[in-house]
Amino acid sequence: MPYSQMAVVLRSPGAQVSALVRAFAASSIPVEIDAEALSLADNPAIKPIITIAQIALGELKLIPSNWEQIEELLKSEFAGADAISIRQMRIALTKEQKNEAIKSSTELILDALTAPTTDLPWEQ
Repeated sequence: MPYSQMAVVLRSPGAQVSALVRAFAASSIPVEIDAEALSLADNPAIKPIITIAQIALGELKLIPSNWEQIEELLKSEFAGADAISIRQMRIALTKEQKNEAIKSSTELILDALTAPTTDLPWEQ
């Protein structure tokens, strides 16, 4: 059956849309999204821009309780990460941890994002 005759219907749009779009794109499967079905804030092309604005305006803090939104931003076209590169960052930053107060890998990534002199182990 050709892709043009297939459809994937989601019960409620949200983070799943972005994940599916990325997965299909990685497999060279064409994607068409009904823009009317998404609110502007849930649109995968707009959502990262809104998150960036929220961070810039201080409405979204780079803290572990907001990790889901931050991770989604990291996986967007603006940051270009994927699950593997985030895992690699977690491992590399945990290995580099020198202070006595042990932090979670999420806290280390958030610290690295806010420290202007930190080199992120982004692509190795």
